[in-house]
Amino acid sequence: MGRVVVVSGGGTGIGAAAAELFAGDGAEVYLLGRRENVLTATAEKLGPRAHAVTCDLRSPRSVEAAVRTLPGTVDVLVNNAGARGVAAGGDDLTAVAERWTSDFRNNVLVAVLLTAALTRRLRSPGGRVVTVSSLAAVRGNGSYGAAKSALHGWNLTLASELGPRGVTANVVVPGFIADTEFFG
Repeated sequence: MGRVVVVSGGGTGIGAAAAELFAGDGAEVYLLGRRENVLTATAEKLGPRAHAVTCDLRSPRSVEAAVRTLPGTVDVLVNNAGARGVAAGGDDLTAVAERWTSDFRNNVLVAVLLTAALTRRLRSPGGRVVTVSSLAAVRGNGSYGAAKSALHGWNLTLASELGPRGVTANVVVPGFIADTEFFG
């Protein structure tokens, strides 16, 4: 078996493109996300080395169940899943809390939970964790930008924890990508 690659948010956009590159290079690729039909369609397009695993990456139980279906060793983890949070109406404190909590859950928690669940399975030495952030992390964009920025600080800690095992952790900040569903 070739490399094992796990891509969260692997059904569309950047995640699907990364999965396509890894599958084309002979890796076994596991696409994780909430939308079964989207993941299945992408996996079918990529061929027999691509596998759809439906789960809610914001839920510890769902992540644990999904991880049980993956091979014992993971070479590359691509933390790509993310989304704008709930567009809570209004500016009262309840709406503000809902918006910020939603963006944190949809962008930070999804990466943290999956990475924590796979940390012991990362190939050592040689494993890779790549987390996809956003320009909003460095240019600002309210709660979404703050959530994406949090990934950078978390990644520094992750890199220092995994580095002694020969596992790297990096953040990628892509520019405008037209077909990511982010810009409509």
